[in-house]
Amino acid sequence: MGLGTWLARKGNVGGTARAVANGWKVIIQNNPGISDEQIAETYVDIRYGATGEPHLAEQVLEDLKDESRKVNPLNLAWAIFSVENADESDTLLEHFVVWRKIMREEVEKLGVKAE
Repeated sequence: MGLGTWLARKGNVGGTARAVANGWKVIIQNNPGISDEQIAETYVDIRYGATGEPHLAEQVLEDLKDESRKVNPLNLAWAIFSVENADESDTLLEHFVVWRKIMREEVEKLGVKAE
C-alpha cells in the first residue's frame, strides 16, 4: 500500500465510509425493517442537521436519486464525499476507482454490506 492510499484510508475517504457504515448499523438497529432509502435519508438528516448545512443534505439526496444508482452504504458514502469535496472534482475522478475500493473495504470491515 502506497502512502497516498494509506492516507486516503486513514483520512477523509476511509473516515467518510466508516462514519456511514456505523450510522447505517445504528439506524437499522433502532428501526428494524427500514428501507435503504429511509436509512440514507435519516443518516443525511442527522449528519447535516448537526452541521447546519441543509444545502449539502439536498445535494447528497439528489445525487442518490440518480436512477442508475442503488441506495446502499457505498453509494451514500461516495455521494457524501463527492458533495463535500465538489471543488476537487478532477481529483475525485482521478482517484475514483481506488477510493471507491477503499470505501467498500472500510464499510465491510465494520460488518455492513457495502452494496
